[in-house]
Amino acid sequence: PTHHAYVNRAGPNGGRFEAHVFQRAIFPLAPGRYDVPPASLTYSLPLSRSFFSREESFSKRTQRVSLMVRPLPDEGRPATFDGAVGRYTVAVAADATPARVGDPLRVTVTVRGTGNVNLLPRPRLTMDWATAVPAGETVNIVTTSVRVRGQKEFAWLLTPRRDGAQQIPVIRYDFFDPDAAEYATASSEPVPVRIAPGTLAQVDDSVANAVQPLPIRAVYRGPVAEPPARHAGYWLLGLFAPVPLAAVGASRAWRRRANRRVPPAERLRRLTTARPPTLVGVQRARQARRVLVGALAERLRVGAVPYAHPGQLARVLRRSGVSPEASRETEAVVRALEHAAYGGAAAVPAAAADDSIAALERRAQAAFDTVDREASQRALASRALSERRRWRSMGPLVLLVAALGAGWLGAQADRASAGELFATGVAAYAEGRHAVARDAFRSATSREPRAADAWANYGTAAWATADTAAAVAGWQRALRLEPMSADIRARLPRVPAASYTPHGAVPAIPLAPLQLAAMVAWVLACVGATWSLARGGRIALPAVIAAMATAAVLGAGSAWLERQLDPTALAVISRSGSMRALPALGGDPGAAVSVGEIVRVVRQEGVWYRVDAGENTLGWVEGQRVLPLVR
Repeated sequence: PTHHAYVNRAGPNGGRFEAHVFQRAIFPLAPGRYDVPPASLTYSLPLSRSFFSREESFSKRTQRVSLMVRPLPDEGRPATFDGAVGRYTVAVAADATPARVGDPLRVTVTVRGTGNVNLLPRPRLTMDWATAVPAGETVNIVTTSVRVRGQKEFAWLLTPRRDGAQQIPVIRYDFFDPDAAEYATASSEPVPVRIAPGTLAQVDDSVANAVQPLPIRAVYRGPVAEPPARHAGYWLLGLFAPVPLAAVGASRAWRRRANRRVPPAERLRRLTTARPPTLVGVQRARQARRVLVGALAERLRVGAVPYAHPGQLARVLRRSGVSPEASRETEAVVRALEHAAYGGAAAVPAAAADDSIAALERRAQAAFDTVDREASQRALASRALSERRRWRSMGPLVLLVAALGAGWLGAQADRASAGELFATGVAAYAEGRHAVARDAFRSATSREPRAADAWANYGTAAWATADTAAAVAGWQRALRLEPMSADIRARLPRVPAASYTPHGAVPAIPLAPLQLAAMVAWVLACVGATWSLARGGRIALPAVIAAMATAAVLGAGSAWLERQLDPTALAVISRSGSMRALPALGGDPGAAVSVGEIVRVVRQEGVWYRVDAGENTLGWVEGQRVLPLVR
């Protein structure tokens, strides 16, 4: 921000006032429409000139300003353009101390000009007589002018490999000039350097430059299987594992109740064979009627036998497959028992009451036997009908199977396409076309996100093209799919920043066996309890509790491991620099993050990411410096 103060300015009414102007530079990082929120000013004024006077507060707000940011043009864009916008010059300086072979030499490249100096990308420095290692950056911004200007110094440590008269080559720095609306290039002057002989062994340049690339996986094994907990059957098994235990317990309780209850058919049989009868007269008739009605209801599987209207019971029996004669006889017996039970003394003469009721009981037994025998034919007929209905209902099932088959064929086609892209990448990598191989492996991972082989080769190919962030992203995705992979675990230490943060650590524990072990422990606990209860004994509480505790511990461990292996909220830093305290270029710089460092994205606002670098180190990073693991 820029602050200007103008004192003793004339006001509109002839008074004097002091004006302050606050300015803040805004550098859009992506095209689109942006709204600058209104600024607010709160101030207080005394109500009188007294020292103890009260103050009255006031608040003022500016208007909202909208900006439309256009994208950089594609026409005329140099192949080496890295995103610098403004007007800049480049200068190169080397240490004045005479250098020797094997001793480090510090070289500084200074980029000066007007623009977003803080986010200027590092220039490209390559030479054949020394190895160059980046050694830091220094930014100096001047905010007293209307336009933000300043300089950014990029340092390298050069290790000479040859003695004699050498030269730091011309450094070309491409940028987009917004005033001229065109791309331009700033060039430095070559800097001569004299290298004295040293103790470093001389290495043939042809041998030194012929660095063998890292080996890749040549065989595509397809996608890594989803963890068991991602399938519905896993949770259905855990949900239904205690069902047999509940069924056994309910069955035992039902048998205990059933042992105390005699079925109505058996009670009807006992009525005709009991000598002497337990009841006589009207009470005997009522008992016979009640037992017959209950036996019919149980045999016909209805809640209650309908006989309120004449012929109603016969119709129900006919629908159940009973012959017309047996249906009419059964209804006549029920009506006769009802008349004997509730018709009073006139219904059955007292002298022959017991003999008449005994005859009705025998008729009731005979009628029930006929119903029991003939109603079974109805069951066969209904079974045949249900078979025909089942075949008619196969249509939707066939359609469902066809849809599932089409989905499976589509998945197989995508898998074959991913395999073809993988083979293309392997062939390109063998021919030395590392950039083509990297793009092919990246396309394979887009087709099949769980292809660990494609992710591993994508990281290796990106490493061969000097794309450190993409290499770390590919290796991290492959290792999180296959935590026991030794070749990928051995390559991540090549980027120290990728492993010294807690978010980059991947436990060497497979997830699927842990989840399966948790489910096995739970099922064994349920089976053990069911077996113990079914044998007639009590549940072995110590063993069941131990199995359930094991299942709980393994389940909690698998949940923690799945969270550790989840790459959803993780990202890789693609360019070194400092984090910001606020999502703005003017925010105070905070802790520094390095290329290849794994961070967790906490929040996103526009093109800014709030990231956690571990150990409660939070800050805002520009979107251009963040490469999410899941895109």
